[in-house]
Amino acid sequence: MKFFNLNWLADFVQDVENKLSKRKEDKMFDTKKVGAKIAALRKQKDMTQMELADKMLVSYQAVSNWERGNTMPDISKLAELSNILGVSIEELLGSEKEARVVDKVVNHAEDVKMEEVASVAPLLKPSQVEDYAEKASEEPLDFSILVEMAPFLSSERLMAMAKQVKNLGMERLVVLAPFLESEQLSALISEHPEWKGNIGAILPLAPFLDEEALDKLVMQAMEGEVDGSSLVMLAPFLEETTLDALAGKLKGKGNAETIIGLAPFMSEAGLKNIAADLMKQGDIKLLRGLLPFLDLD
Repeated sequence: MKFFNLNWLADFVQDVENKLSKRKEDKMFDTKKVGAKIAALRKQKDMTQMELADKMLVSYQAVSNWERGNTMPDISKLAELSNILGVSIEELLGSEKEARVVDKVVNHAEDVKMEEVASVAPLLKPSQVEDYAEKASEEPLDFSILVEMAPFLSSERLMAMAKQVKNLGMERLVVLAPFLESEQLSALISEHPEWKGNIGAILPLAPFLDEEALDKLVMQAMEGEVDGSSLVMLAPFLEETTLDALAGKLKGKGNAETIIGLAPFMSEAGLKNIAADLMKQGDIKLLRGLLPFLDLD
């Protein structure tokens, strides 16, 4: 059996990661560097983390996380932090461009673009990111910006914005899938022109779909030409009742290899029904292939 080749997916995901990394180098501040800068400036002021936390009215843990680069100060606190440490916001962030964006966001400028929101998203509250996303009017929306913002958006907003992306191929859905709910992902797949009942297209998305949604998509796909290799690879993600029904549809149509591939994941009752039909039909070859999975006691 020739299995579905996922090399294209690995290459695509790597390409997305490379592009995002390049964007961060070119346009975004580095949280680790900003954290190290905060720590160095605090020490120059001969302050402990607790003292800085008291001045900022935040927890000691918050300052510790800033300095380790795990989190960033809220955008509304950057001016206060800069004043306490005796530097400008630009010097603190290490980026003139990001400092300008911070100023625009703090002052609620009307011309803030999604690319700028993405660049300062780690500094924004989720509600602020949502507000800017709701106002977004970029058509089409750049996919790399959407991926960059995905961790900071609600799944509902991400789904709505995904529909703004031009040429949102199935492979791009794989990158967004971890941030979407199963039913949202299923809806995007069903609406996608590349779908059209193509089992192979949803194979890399299977881990992000619940059984009910995946079963429904697979049953729809079975209305067209059967992709046996992809179906077998999907078997671990499908319910037994769905697999039993699929095997029933496949029998007697030259799909012996596919049915044997599904057998380890089928119910005992489903296997016995298939075996009984095969005995009536005299299909000894396929029956022999199913024997290792049958409980003959």
